[in-house]
Amino acid sequence: MYGFVEAGWKPKPKCINITKLGARRSEQSISGILVIWVAKQSDQRPTLVVGWYKDAKVYRERQEPPVDSNRKQPNGEGASYFVEADKKNCLLIPSNKRDFEILRASGRKGAGGIGRSNIWHADDSYGAQIKPKVLEYIAEWERQRQLAVRLG
Repeated sequence: MYGFVEAGWKPKPKCINITKLGARRSEQSISGILVIWVAKQSDQRPTLVVGWYKDAKVYRERQEPPVDSNRKQPNGEGASYFVEADKKNCLLIPSNKRDFEILRASGRKGAGGIGRSNIWHADDSYGAQIKPKVLEYIAEWERQRQLAVRLG
């Protein structure tokens, strides 16, 4: 599975600061990362956890799609990515079951949370508070998924 997050374009395509994830400055990627995907359905809705990639590889720079991946944008151009993971380590929560909110920092000075950037390392006080809850949320989804597989 391949994942993309807009790291920014001005004045040139931006990179992900993977040193915050434990990579050395000389490294171009880091593996073993839990990437949590969040989204809003509209400007009025809260930001919700929509899925995750466990044990993912995160790249510093945009990666061109593999030739055989058929990753294309609507205009036909290749769809780049920053994150890749084995399918078995990925989960997309059905839209009607998304209920875990991650607060946004905008308008809440000093409160922490996701700011304007599409990338948040959860390295503020709110991040320290919410991380254990997110990890438990993921663990519960994983338990339910394993139970469903066993029950077949």
